[in-house]
Amino acid sequence: MRTDRASRRDWKELYQSAMLETDLAKVPQRITEANRAILDRIEELLTNPTQGEHRALDIALRRLRVLHNNSSAKQKSA
Repeated sequence: MRTDRASRRDWKELYQSAMLETDLAKVPQRITEANRAILDRIEELLTNPTQGEHRALDIALRRLRVLHNNSSAKQKSA
C-alpha cells in the first residue's frame, strides 16, 4: 500500500511530466498516466482528506484537459 506522502508525490510528478513533455507523440500517454494518478488520489482523499490538496488536484485536472485539447489540435494540423 502506498503512503499518503507517496501518493501526493506520484500524481504531482506525473502531472509535471505531462505538462513539460515536448514530444507530441508522448503527450497523450503522459496525460493518461497523470489523469489516472490524480483520480486515484481523489479516491484516496474521500477516506483521508488532506487540507488544500483538493484544489491542487482540481487545477491539475483542468490544466491537463487544456493540454490534451491543445496537443490534439497540434497533432491534427501536423
